[in-house]
Amino acid sequence: MKTTIHKGLFKEGLLESYLENHQYISKDDSLYVSKIRETGLDKLKELNLPDRKNELWKNTDLSEILKQDFVKYLDRNETERDLDFMFTCDVHNFETDQISFLNGWHVKSSGGIRQFPDGTVIGSLREAFVRHPALIEKHYGKYADSGKDLFLAMNTAFASDGLFIYIPEGVILEKPVQMISIINHDENLLLQNRNLVIMGENSRMTLVMCDDSTNHQASFNNSVTEVFIDEGASFELYKLQNLNNKSTLLNSTWIQQEADSRLDTYAITLNGGMIRNYFNARLNGKGADAHINGLYLADRKQHVDNRVFIEHA
Repeated sequence: MKTTIHKGLFKEGLLESYLENHQYISKDDSLYVSKIRETGLDKLKELNLPDRKNELWKNTDLSEILKQDFVKYLDRNETERDLDFMFTCDVHNFETDQISFLNGWHVKSSGGIRQFPDGTVIGSLREAFVRHPALIEKHYGKYADSGKDLFLAMNTAFASDGLFIYIPEGVILEKPVQMISIINHDENLLLQNRNLVIMGENSRMTLVMCDDSTNHQASFNNSVTEVFIDEGASFELYKLQNLNNKSTLLNSTWIQQEADSRLDTYAITLNGGMIRNYFNARLNGKGADAHINGLYLADRKQHVDNRVFIEHA
């Protein structure tokens, strides 16, 4: 099942698509997730597409990108394709626990959602809606502010799938988790990934998020990640971006840190047409420590916009 958002009618097309296809978009929702989705829709109706008059968007103009049609798939396309063959981070002595996504959907062959003996849970956010409703209700939609930005509201309304990680209190993951997200399609895809990471007290982990495209088709990936870091926990995040020159990636990361927690992030952009990384870290306790770093390699008409906001609550 798919819908087309036509050029020049981006917001109007989104609203029409939601009304026509609500049953597909929300079919795995709990009552709580459905409520959050409706909140995003209400904000989407209120907000306008950002332009350079908006302080947060003064460096990025999407008007030309939106002058083309995009296709949004509302159902998972089952695939048996080997993503390890298509893309890997081949680094000497770099071993990870890998989870794969193709065209915005979790690849079932890598395991739907896994629970480890220490209580750690890693897998598809869409499946977590069903299997871990208590964690979802406690954290999902609590850190990203849908009222501030049309694209964030759009993601909240249309979020299809993404990465879900829960690390219990005191658990230390020795092996990094690697999320490989690949775009490979013959249509201009509109993707709405939503990721949620929950870290218990005094836990520790490293997450590597790789965005890659394997052809030269245009795409628009509106990705939102929410992270909760409880007291004394430590989270290390690497975002590796290597997309084609026709790709657009809006990468919004919202992080809540409790007392004595530590955050280290590294956004590394190697290639892409239009990439916007936005980090919002809320330091919600004494001793919370955040280090947000970035590296980009851009040439010719490529555009990379990195923005950071740190709130001392």
